[in-house]
Amino acid sequence: AAGGELRRGAFARIKGLTDSRWLNGQDVQLLGRDDTTGSWSIRFLHSGAERTSKNLVAPDQLILLPYIPTARIKQVLDVRKFSEAYGGGWHCLEPAELLRGAELLRALHQEMPDGRRVQDPVLEEDCGPFDRMLFTHADVRFDEAAGQVLAAFHVDAHQRVAAYSSEIACEVGGFNTALRLSMSYGEHDGLSVVIDWEGFMCLATGGENDKLNITLKWLCESGTATCEALMARFDATGFVPELQPWHGMYRMEAASTIYLVRSDANDMNHIATLELHELDEGDAARGHGLVVWDESSWYPEKNDASAVLRTAIWNERLFGTGLVPIVHLADNELAIEPFPANAFAGSIALLKRGGELGFAQKTSVAEAAGAVGCIIYDGDDELEDWHFFPGLGLEFDGQMLPAPGIPAALVGKAAGMRLKTEFLDSAKSRARIGIDRSRESLRRLPPEMQEFCQRAARGDPMHVVVLIERISRSHLRKLRGDFE
Repeated sequence: AAGGELRRGAFARIKGLTDSRWLNGQDVQLLGRDDTTGSWSIRFLHSGAERTSKNLVAPDQLILLPYIPTARIKQVLDVRKFSEAYGGGWHCLEPAELLRGAELLRALHQEMPDGRRVQDPVLEEDCGPFDRMLFTHADVRFDEAAGQVLAAFHVDAHQRVAAYSSEIACEVGGFNTALRLSMSYGEHDGLSVVIDWEGFMCLATGGENDKLNITLKWLCESGTATCEALMARFDATGFVPELQPWHGMYRMEAASTIYLVRSDANDMNHIATLELHELDEGDAARGHGLVVWDESSWYPEKNDASAVLRTAIWNERLFGTGLVPIVHLADNELAIEPFPANAFAGSIALLKRGGELGFAQKTSVAEAAGAVGCIIYDGDDELEDWHFFPGLGLEFDGQMLPAPGIPAALVGKAAGMRLKTEFLDSAKSRARIGIDRSRESLRRLPPEMQEFCQRAARGDPMHVVVLIERISRSHLRKLRGDFE
């Protein structure tokens, strides 16, 4: 930005000084000002030479530059190599944020190259190769209703409220349309941030198998958030008149949300947490640094010390455990055989998922052996990918099982391995399963979503990346040939 206050240590480019041409167009660093003479000491960045000038008296003679190490400048310039900026691209970025944005664009460019094959998330089938149609980075701002949406969520209002962002113009196969985000709250739907699919009207010209894939990423201070959708040509023949405008257009087949929080925790009506501690010399508990949040109501915190946890439906009527040891019996970790009496007396049992036993069955077996709580770990998968799995239920293999009397939780593979290899090695390790039904917990937003909603309510720019891909024409011709 041009102008600004002159300050020591600032990096600047001097412009338009007719009486001192040797300064014009040079990149300098301001070393300091002599208040007696009014002279500025400056250092030339290209040569390192230092000089003194009395001409630096008007702020509009300088263009202030953020400091970016020379070794990283190429990385920033790569932004234009990978992505075409829309509406001027990103604004108001700190240097570190800009560098992280450049890394995001490069990673997305490499992970989703032109001609890559796309999977149908519903049918789990290969849709074929897709051609890149649009790759852009832009700022969007929400309208003034964003603050009303956030307020409605916190007071649990009974009406639906929605806000929309500014649009990003898109051209797909010669058809001009626009993409925007929506932020809404509904009594039964919760607080969500998604792509406004109803406002994205785009003509499908490739026949009945024509598909479009959209990936949107939001660049925030604590990381990134992603929304993906697969859209297909919609045939409105025989449908109600309201759907006729969509005939021949792309309609959403499957999509993920950027953020979603329900104040009833997806009918669980509680939040479960797992706390891990170590006892100090005086047997007083101190934090071990690992807290696993329940994902049944929102996407989990992302940091080095967190993992994903799923609660159990029967936890709603129970209390949490005290601070107790975790016991793992490796020779029967699937709980296929009954455990000896009091094998888990006063402890939390660590079991493994599988063995053709349901979660409620495993928990009841541990309860019968004296356990006060149960942690079940998945030895094969991480739970971030289980989008449609709200928690541990009572039904298994077509039968409804009795509810256990102790709380239980499911963790992913990484957390389970860490519990087995690190936490259980210490005799002073303790754990607690917490059950929280408070209004504050049910409406607590994860840090990334909290940042998004606050910035949206203030009208601040939201930095997004949009990648649009379309199934390749050659593959469509091959599909038509196969059908014929």
